[in-house]
Amino acid sequence: PSEDDWESTTYTADSGTWSKALEFTTEGRITLKVRAKDRLGNIATAPTSVSFDYDKEAPNLGVTALSQYKKDNFDLTGTAWDSNAIKTIKVQDEGTSRDPWTHTFSETERAATTADTAATWTFNFKVGSTNSSATNYLADGTHTLTITLEDDAGRVTTYPQTVVVDTVNPT
Repeated sequence: PSEDDWESTTYTADSGTWSKALEFTTEGRITLKVRAKDRLGNIATAPTSVSFDYDKEAPNLGVTALSQYKKDNFDLTGTAWDSNAIKTIKVQDEGTSRDPWTHTFSETERAATTADTAATWTFNFKVGSTNSSATNYLADGTHTLTITLEDDAGRVTTYPQTVVVDTVNPT
């Protein structure tokens, strides 16, 4: 960097610490370089670097439109993206004690996902009494499925989806 690219701050010898308030205009990977400069203008030859991911926004979650009423097995699908990295997506059947269905994005999915390129996700659900032993089974009745997307910074976006399962023929 040129001399104009460096910000200055004052080091206090009594405390041995320094600080500088910085503002970032974009999210993503940030690398800061720190160097020492004495009162006579002598500059350290090798700056110290620190890198981190700056993330100020929650991840983006898209859910494909789904008919509310289901009598057959169905897929819940959508997209996920973030300017940094997405981590997991979970679907929780609210009102039940069962663990959420979870998909942890692979390193390949995470690396390919940006603000312009979304990862796709799908959860398959089984309905009907013949599927009652399946781990992805939904019994007849109303289910509020809460979809939660989490990014690497721990920020989350949620979306509720109500599904009414009715596999019983009218009498």
